[in-house]
Formats: sequence, structure tokens, C-alpha cells
Amino acid sequence: MVRHEIRRIAALAITLCGVTSPTVAQQRGGSATAPRLMVGIFRSADKKLGPDAAEAVRDRIGGDVSLRSLHVIPKQDVINTLESSGYSTTDALSAADANALAKNTRADDYIEGVAVKTATGFQLEPYLILTRDQYLVQPLGRFEHTKLEGAAALVSKAFQEAQRALEPEKRCRQLSREGKTAEALKEVTTGLQQYPKSVWLRVCQMTVFFETKRPAPEIIKVAEEILAIDSLSRPALTELVRQYDVVGNKDRKIQVLLRLYQADPSNPRLMADVVNELAASGKYTEALPIVERAVSDNPGDVSLIRTYYLILARLGDTKKMAQVGEEMVKIDTSLATADFFDRQISAYMADSNYQRAAETAARATAKFPKDAAGWLRRGNLERRNGQMQLSIASLRRALEVDPNLKGPRLLILAAYVEMSQFDSAYTLMHEALPAGEDAAAIATTAVTIGNRLFAQANKAENKAVGDFQKVLPFVTFADSIAKDPATRGNAKFLIGVSSYFIGSIPYADAVKAKSCEGVKTANAAFVTAQMNLPAGGATNPAVTQQLMGALAQLLPNAEQAMKVFCKVETAGTKKPPAKP
Repeated sequence: MVRHEIRRIAALAITLCGVTSPTVAQQRGGSATAPRLMVGIFRSADKKLGPDAAEAVRDRIGGDVSLRSLHVIPKQDVINTLESSGYSTTDALSAADANALAKNTRADDYIEGVAVKTATGFQLEPYLILTRDQYLVQPLGRFEHTKLEGAAALVSKAFQEAQRALEPEKRCRQLSREGKTAEALKEVTTGLQQYPKSVWLRVCQMTVFFETKRPAPEIIKVAEEILAIDSLSRPALTELVRQYDVVGNKDRKIQVLLRLYQADPSNPRLMADVVNELAASGKYTEALPIVERAVSDNPGDVSLIRTYYLILARLGDTKKMAQVGEEMVKIDTSLATADFFDRQISAYMADSNYQRAAETAARATAKFPKDAAGWLRRGNLERRNGQMQLSIASLRRALEVDPNLKGPRLLILAAYVEMSQFDSAYTLMHEALPAGEDAAAIATTAVTIGNRLFAQANKAENKAVGDFQKVLPFVTFADSIAKDPATRGNAKFLIGVSSYFIGSIPYADAVKAKSCEGVKTANAAFVTAQMNLPAGGATNPAVTQQLMGALAQLLPNAEQAMKVFCKVETAGTKKPPAKP
């Protein structure tokens, strides 16, 4: 929308440059040096009232002020210029177009305003604007009358009063440029005596104060005086923003910025300033609608889109943030930084979109292959999505980039557990511990594997000693490295209960076969069980009590069997005495 407006202004300027105004070509009497006034079409809901109000004001001022003192640009000159440039002759122009028209008709100042048909007559609210700067606006007041001509007469009177400030303002500005600040300020004083409500003179005074480095409170006072006359004065609001920044009053600065934005809501630079200031103060909710409008009005402006993206991040709108982020890096690929990928991945994860998070992590590692943390994050997401082999490959890549990186080995270990590759897990646990990985996490994983192996062995219809023996390496290792009492307790319980089955399953057959080695093995398993089971009493009291009761009978029997069977075997294998 803003770019379209700029193109229209440019088109108007080009057209106007090719038009020779009849007023310029033919001076209709009066002084050639007299100030020139243009009256633009008033804004009105009534298509006829806008042009009629402008003509009524134009005629009245032209009749009230002599040609020697003022040249009012005739209606036909304005209409001819508008028609030749393709503009409506019944609709008010935008502020920028009106200013372009005034410049090309060589007006020193021009009047714009609003016209309203009331129940009792007409209401006119005109503004006098200096052509050299469309933001130097002088409100003339609000006037009502039963007749349009009567309201125009009141406007004419107010205009003549305001016009008294024109020459003092020119002199103030010229003297200020020459460095004659005292004389410039004297012109302000003299001019305000003639027209106390002058915005223009106060703007000149405010400029002189700023250039001479007057204290901020003095400048603020003048700016506030201007705003008391014109609450939307762009120069005053702009200066207040600067001065409140000087004195460190952030709250007032933001309030003024918002007023400035309301005065000029289509200015993308101003929108950015307002949004950035609000964001810097943590007022993201207030900043959001402004930046949304800015992005809508200025598609493709990547700086505004980036600001929008960061505000959405602060507000926690992860779904919208992720969408805006993807569009942002399409426009400017340089914004696809490591920080961007971090934000995007976090946004997708917060939204439980782990697949998109993993895809984004893959894009990040493709762009930043030497970022070990990026490979770690990618591997973790792939594991979470069930892509175990891909996960292990990514995590191995992280360790290639940085062998000292903490975390990848534990994640690979978790992947092995999920794939039930317990032998690989056992090997990796012994590598991870000296590499500095968390011993507590390794111990917990070892107990987890032990639990799974024990559950498999215990639920088998035909229990096998070998299945229970698979449990012991993991839980014994966990017992040796765990510091947490609960983890050690679980490990010892699994050692005890597994040992009980390792001893009890072959015990009857060993006794029947009168096997010394068989009962010795069973007895050793029973002793191990008796030593470790009590540690599981806290978490598995019923099982512990039951097995300890069984062991109380089995151990004496096993020891007696050892005495009998191992004595017999010893006697049967006794060597004969040596010959003399």
C-alpha cells in the first residue's frame, strides 16, 4: 500500500512538471512577490460539499485579502492540474498528493480541511500547511454557521490571523541558518505577539533550542505547547521522542511514539521505531497489532518481518512464528542463521511437531556441518521420531566433530535400548563412562536393561539359567557405578533375584546327579542372592520376603549336598600313595 502511494505521488509530480499553470503564465494583477495560497478540496462524505467548501473558502479569502498581499490560486487552475494528472476533482487528495500539488502550483502555503453538513448548517475544520514541509500544519479552528459562506468567512478571518506568522517564521528560519540564534528567537517572540497560537513559530523556536543544546525540559516545554494547539504535530512528537530518550523517560517516550504512529500510521520507518521501542520495553502485546499492519502494508520488507517474527517468539505464538520464519528466510536466505534454526526447532517442538523439527534440524546441519550441537539436536529429534539408525548416524557425526561433546553417547545408548541391542549398549556404557558421561544416567540405563532382560527370562514358560545370567552384567555394572541409593537398591535386587533363579533352576538336577560342581554353582548363586536381596526390600518387600524364606531352606541343603557330593568326588579321585 505504501509503495503504491509513492508511485502515485511520483506520477502526480511528473504530470505536474509538464503542466503550465494559467496562474503562473498570466499574473492577474497584484504583486509578483505576494505569497501564494492554494485551497484544496475539503474531505467530506458528501461528494459535492468537499469542492463547494473549498471554493467558498477560496472566494472568501480572495475577496477579503488584497491581491497585493496574497495571490489565491483559482479553482480552475487546480481542477485543470488534477484532471491532467488523472485525479478526481471532487475527492480530497492524500496529504502527500496535496503537498505535491501545492509545490507545483508554487503555493507558499495551502489549506486542507474537513467539511460536514450538520443539522443546523455547516461545519468547517481547516488546516493551513506550509508547502515546504507537509508536516508544518497550523490548525485554524472549527467553525459552524447556518450557511456555507458564513462558515467560509470565519475560516478567512482565522487564516488572516495565522498568516501573520508567515514572515516572522521565514525570518526565524533564515536567522537560525546564519547562526544568529538570539535574533531568530526574537522573531519568535515578535511573531507570537501577533499570532499567539502559531505552531510554525514554535517549531522554529524548538529547532533553535535543539541546535543550541538547550536543556531537555526547555525543549519539551515548547513541544508540549505545540501539541496543545495541534495534538498530531509531527515535528513536536518527533522532538519529544528524542528528548524523552535524552532524559531516560521510556514510558513517556513510548506514549509519544504511539501518538506519532497514530498521526502517520502508513510510515513504515515510524512503525518500525514504535515496534522496536515497545519490544525493547517488553510490551510485545502492544507491539503486535502495529507490526502486523506494517508487514501487511509493506510486503517483502524483511526487517519488519524479522521484527514480527521475534515478537511472535516473545509472545509464545509458536505456530504463527514458525510460519513467518519460513517465509522470512525465503525472502532473505542470510537470515537462516544458527539462531534462526534454534528458534524454529524450538517452535516446532513446542507445537509437538517433531517431524518438522527434525527436518529443520537436518537443514541446520546441512548449512552448519561443523556445529556438533546441531548434530546432537538432530540425532535426538530423529530418535524421538523413531528413526533410530538415522539418529545414531547423526550422533556419531556429532562426536566426530567434537569427541568431548557430552550427550551423544547417552542418546545412542537410549537408541540401542529402544532397539533392544543390549550387547551394543553394554559396550557403549563402558566407553561412555571414561568419556565423562553422566554415571547416574548410565547406571539407570543399565538397570533398565536388566529389568527388561529379567522380565523376559521370568515370563518364559521354561525358565533358563542362561536368560537370567544375561541380567547380571548390566545390574552388576550399575551397582558398581551408581551413587543413588534407589538405583543401587534396584540393581542389587535384580542381582539377588536373578541369582536365586540361576541357583534354583539347576539345583534339583544337580542333587539328583550328585554333582559336586552343580551344587557348588547353585550354592554360590544362593549366597549371592542372600547378600543382595535385602537391598530390594524397600521396593519389592513381598518378593524379597518370599525368596529370603526359600533361601533359608535352600542354603543349608546346598551346603550339606556339597559336603556329601564333593567329599565323594574327592575320595573317588584320590591319588594312590607313591611307591617307595
